[in-house]
Amino acid sequence: MTTTIHTKATIELDGCAEIESALCRRDADAIWTLARSAHSDDFFFYQIQHHCFNVFAMANTVNTTDADVQTASPASNYHSTVLWPIVLDRRLVEGCSALRPVLSQGSASRVADSLLGLLETPHGSASVWHQAIGYGTTCWASPVVFRQLLDSMVIGSRCSPAGPSRPDPIGLERYPYGVPDDAPVLYFLLGAICSPDDWPQLVGSDDYRTTVSNLHLQASLRMELVNHLSALQWPVHVGKPALAARAIEAGVQQWLKILAEQYVFTRWDMEYSQEDRIDLLVELNHGSVQGMRIPLRRYQIGMDGIQRLIGLVDHEVGSTVAPVNRQQTRRAASRR
Repeated sequence: MTTTIHTKATIELDGCAEIESALCRRDADAIWTLARSAHSDDFFFYQIQHHCFNVFAMANTVNTTDADVQTASPASNYHSTVLWPIVLDRRLVEGCSALRPVLSQGSASRVADSLLGLLETPHGSASVWHQAIGYGTTCWASPVVFRQLLDSMVIGSRCSPAGPSRPDPIGLERYPYGVPDDAPVLYFLLGAICSPDDWPQLVGSDDYRTTVSNLHLQASLRMELVNHLSALQWPVHVGKPALAARAIEAGVQQWLKILAEQYVFTRWDMEYSQEDRIDLLVELNHGSVQGMRIPLRRYQIGMDGIQRLIGLVDHEVGSTVAPVNRQQTRRAASRR
């Protein structure tokens, strides 16, 4: 089976052929070289977002017996990445041998079936990877990594994804980002949805089918993670499944809200890092922990998404500091 660049956006967006080629070659350096020469940062990162989270593929089916990916029906043409945000009590994750939530084959199959029921169009298909990925992996993953994960699920919708090249930490705790030891951790369950006629869409977040699907996933996670009675009281927060960009922003937003309830946010700032990364710095009133550094990626959620997350933290802090504007972003990007 081969993937192609015959998407609608390939014709409509300048430079997409170069982005698609770099993603297919797994050439992350080429992506950032193109970014430095782009006329519009916002437009270019939108292009990257489209191509790393979506692919048009021929509908050939490859049969495998790999149990990592559970598929609800045969492959289709238009494929998109879907993520389920999950915020867990850290103690639940520490009990996992893989140090991250893992669904059994049966549970992953049931979740894939429920995801298939959320497609707006008939004759689609859905796949779910049985291991959740932590935000520590998500925020470090390049566009190439996410595209590789999607491509691996797309091949007949039955092949096992290779997985991110970096080890998956517990949230951000293994990175020097100052997240408190007792903080809840953010994960995403990875899936792919497919449609034969157009880019697939999910039903609205308020649809009863979404609520039922979330309850199924929440119950599955509890069955897999809870190994003693006291753990039944530890919280499991399951967000609504959504296309990747929307889900990442919603997951970080939910996680920040839970952190704000648990700790006191006293001040915030932001720092531009390499490539498209912007670090949100949050000062905490929490004993020896001075603050958190939360990496955010423009190719994943866009500058608008980053501004909304900053607005959330600013509201929790209650400060009058003005949020960053787009002109500041462009000037900072030009200095890198």
